[in-house]
Amino acid sequence: MLAWVVVIIFANGVITFSYWAASWSGGVGRISNIQKAVQAVSEEIALPDKTAVFVAGINVIYFWVTVVKYLAVGFLFSYFWCATTYIYFMLRQAVDATEMDEVAVEEEPDAYGLPPLQGEPGSVPQVNDSLADNAAPSTTAVEPNNG
Repeated sequence: MLAWVVVIIFANGVITFSYWAASWSGGVGRISNIQKAVQAVSEEIALPDKTAVFVAGINVIYFWVTVVKYLAVGFLFSYFWCATTYIYFMLRQAVDATEMDEVAVEEEPDAYGLPPLQGEPGSVPQVNDSLADNAAPSTTAVEPNNG
């Protein structure tokens, strides 16, 4: 949970410092009005008597503030799945005495391999048609048994 708290503090810090940096050129009063307008947009309150450019700018700022917040939420989900995987590996080690990095992947035989090649060393290899036909999978139909 400490990581989640750190990420939330970081995300809020990014948003706060963005407003702070914008206040250098726009002034504290103007940025305060923008923050209130972004809050109104997030609460779906209509912005009265505002120009179209102001509303468009507020929507762009609201979009990026929401992106930063969703990145923090995305961290929560990714942390959850990583933690559950780690817990699974720890339980597997305790129960089966299996190492953490030991993952068994069953290899399936290749159903369709490359045809064999023929040729002399130093020459361009050619497909051996007689062996390629034998290596191809069977496509004969099986007739039903009506007995």
